[in-house]
Amino acid sequence: MLGVGGLSAVGEGRTARFPGFDAGLSSASGANFLELVFEKNATAAFVTACRRAGTSLHAGLGAIQLLTVNGEFPDTKQHRLGLVSTIDLRKKVIPRTPDRMPGVYFSMIRTTHAVAPGFAPWPLARDIDRQLAESVGRGHGHLVWLGLGRIARLGPAAFRYLSNRLPPSTLLSHIGNTPVGPVSGDIRVLSFSMTVCPLPMTPIVTVTNVFEGRLFA
Repeated sequence: MLGVGGLSAVGEGRTARFPGFDAGLSSASGANFLELVFEKNATAAFVTACRRAGTSLHAGLGAIQLLTVNGEFPDTKQHRLGLVSTIDLRKKVIPRTPDRMPGVYFSMIRTTHAVAPGFAPWPLARDIDRQLAESVGRGHGHLVWLGLGRIARLGPAAFRYLSNRLPPSTLLSHIGNTPVGPVSGDIRVLSFSMTVCPLPMTPIVTVTNVFEGRLFA
């Protein structure tokens, strides 16, 4: 259970891999790919709470992560932590990129936050939203698109072959459809994924998942 100040977002947390996805890569630095599985009713309640607090699901989850990491420090001091978010910038592309176009889309934007013990999650979440909006408005977000082109038309096996050979730390934030069916096979967006990498500059990376044109987080 991952919760802060009575605010619980996740029913269960465990190290896992997406079905059919195995990069076959190891990291000497000890980076982990974690899947936090959501319980349907708890997720709906958390989304409602985020909306009432005037913030987003993404920022709410980011705030919980930052508060959880801050709680790992042995002291009671305020710490400045960084959160790296992946942002969907397809709507910024001219002409606009279709939601279902096969490819890998992500833009990474880093925000920094002063987090103190006992800090309330909602002001922190709103600060995440504010900083992200300001960064995008200033043009700090750069769209990275790895189009699959002809390979996508070959079907799910070819997509997995390409995905399994992406370099370490590459984030899959969009899984589209091919003419022969969903390239994601049996993957379902029922979880929130993040890469935890023990580097001072990037302690947490949150991942935005899109499945069949539906933005999840």
